[in-house]
Amino acid sequence: MIGIQFGLSLVFFVLFIGYFLTNETRKRMRLSVFLTLALTGLCLSSLFTKDDAGAWKVRIKPGLDLRGGTQFLLELAGSTSRATLDQAVEVIRKRVDSVGVAEPVIQPVGENRIIVQIPGVSEEDKASYRRQLERVAKLEFTLVHERSDELVAEAKGKTPQLPIEYQLLKLRDRQPNGTVKESPILVRRRTEISGKSVANAFRSVDQLGRAVVIIEFNPEGRKKFGNLTEQNIGRRLAVILDGEVYSAPVIRSAIYGSCEISGGNMSSVEAEELASVLKNPLENPVSIIDERGVDPSLGASSVQSGFLAGWVSIVAVGLFALIYYRWLGLISVFGLALNILIL
Repeated sequence: MIGIQFGLSLVFFVLFIGYFLTNETRKRMRLSVFLTLALTGLCLSSLFTKDDAGAWKVRIKPGLDLRGGTQFLLELAGSTSRATLDQAVEVIRKRVDSVGVAEPVIQPVGENRIIVQIPGVSEEDKASYRRQLERVAKLEFTLVHERSDELVAEAKGKTPQLPIEYQLLKLRDRQPNGTVKESPILVRRRTEISGKSVANAFRSVDQLGRAVVIIEFNPEGRKKFGNLTEQNIGRRLAVILDGEVYSAPVIRSAIYGSCEISGGNMSSVEAEELASVLKNPLENPVSIIDERGVDPSLGASSVQSGFLAGWVSIVAVGLFALIYYRWLGLISVFGLALNILIL
């Protein structure tokens, strides 16, 4: 389908240029007809897509009123204010919108609760939405102790005697078979750079084709990260998310640009989810206290009646335009049909 759309776009571009290069009225009329046909084909091609089985289906996603969905009731932890609740609503809205959901319902309830209604959620997608909604996404960059491996090995099997300014965390590493291996690592308690310095995050791939998350800092964050890496070349820098170390690479040179989070063999879905929550971190932890299905607000008969009324009105307007305006009416009807397809 992408190839078809590219071809139609190319044809449309060539015809569009040709229309303005010619001065002959007849040629312009022919080109305008072909331009309209190319635009119609482009609009129609955007309405259809192939599913996993290779069958064509309409890309339009019905909302809650047509197909129902799932409702999550969220509760913010700790003391909350109206500003905190509004911030949480906005963050959750951005996270849900990043998935491409059609017309979700997200609204505050009371002083510390939020209702999220998502249309047409499959059982497989529910787990992904739960992670998106509950994750705080507290990002921290801190230095690893120079003798981390040695001190961790000495602390095994006895009461650990560790430097007070350092703490033991788990370094996660996803194995090729899908299991996650965790190993202790000694990191500094003080946070060098926090998630507030993040301006953007998106999914990408590294040189080996593995999914990673690229983090772009704001101007202040770039300066901090550059100074931190410049002053600590040769040391390991821990990337901590929600109290778990995702990676701890060695600083090879000063970095005044973006940063990469690999997290072992991260899947594409995990990388997409991680990028979404990093762009939209929550100030307060959120927990799901209730989850239930939502029935369609419009019954099948109401939907059929609405479609019938829409088609009858379109046909009536088209016939009136054809009878009253004739040729110009035909053009207006065609324009109306194109407008419906584009919208």
